[in-house]
Amino acid sequence: MTLDSDIIIDRKNLKRKITKWQIIALLLVLGVLLALGGKSDGGIAREISSASGKDFIARIAIDGVITEDSYRDKIIEEIIKNNKVKALVVNVNSPGGTTVGGEELYQQFKEVSAAGKPVVIVMKTLATSAGYLIALGGDHIIARNGTLTGSIGVIVQSAEFTDLAEKLGIKFETFKSAPLKASPSPFEKTTPEVAAAIDSVIQDFFHYFVGLVASERKMTLEKATQLADGRIYTGSQALKLGLVDQIGGTEEALAWLKEKGIKAKLEIEDVSIEEPKSPLSDLFFGDVQKSQIFSKLGLNGLLAIWYN
Repeated sequence: MTLDSDIIIDRKNLKRKITKWQIIALLLVLGVLLALGGKSDGGIAREISSASGKDFIARIAIDGVITEDSYRDKIIEEIIKNNKVKALVVNVNSPGGTTVGGEELYQQFKEVSAAGKPVVIVMKTLATSAGYLIALGGDHIIARNGTLTGSIGVIVQSAEFTDLAEKLGIKFETFKSAPLKASPSPFEKTTPEVAAAIDSVIQDFFHYFVGLVASERKMTLEKATQLADGRIYTGSQALKLGLVDQIGGTEEALAWLKEKGIKAKLEIEDVSIEEPKSPLSDLFFGDVQKSQIFSKLGLNGLLAIWYN
């Protein structure tokens, strides 16, 4: 065997060893990232623990489009159970969202209040549609003069491509078990029967929404219906109409809580309702999931949302 052959063999052996240790190192790194990204109910409990270990006022933020969120549900459940939490401040900055997402948050805020923990809603720039619906679950609603709120209503949108397809020489064939199945559809004309069926669904939740406005804001159903024509209101307009209780912000929220017997010396602790991301998710996917939210929302289900 020549010297050149020995060198080649040694290099191949060395390359195999290096590759093996590279694989081991990669597996170790992945293991650490997975461990850091792991979540548990214990982590949720720590999320709402006071830094000082004393009683405190929890504060959460509802930002952006409101949807169903199992992690958020767990956080609010822990707020209800945690004896250190004496009240809840909710900052709302949302154009609305799905009807079910809004309904769930409304019910959860009512449960927090029923547990003896006053809930005060502080509206920021936007608190419209489902953003206003969830505010109805609070014991007290505060808005800025310039806050946009209201837009009480429900919307379903569907594109319709049949005319465009006809111009392009495309013909859609749809086979289904009944005329109302999977309607409205972008691939067929909306018939009067389909329009009536969709309208009945919209009106059903709309009446539920208006009923909440009437009962929670202590007004007649007739007045609530008049206010629920889909328009938006400024905070000052909403105050005059009885849709909110006060103009202000955090200081006014704390003052109201003091009137309700919550000690003034209690500190506010911000509680995150966003599920911690796995480092792997951030590393490989970044914020791709967030960019998909509107496409996911618009396909199925009702929306209580204000489009500007």
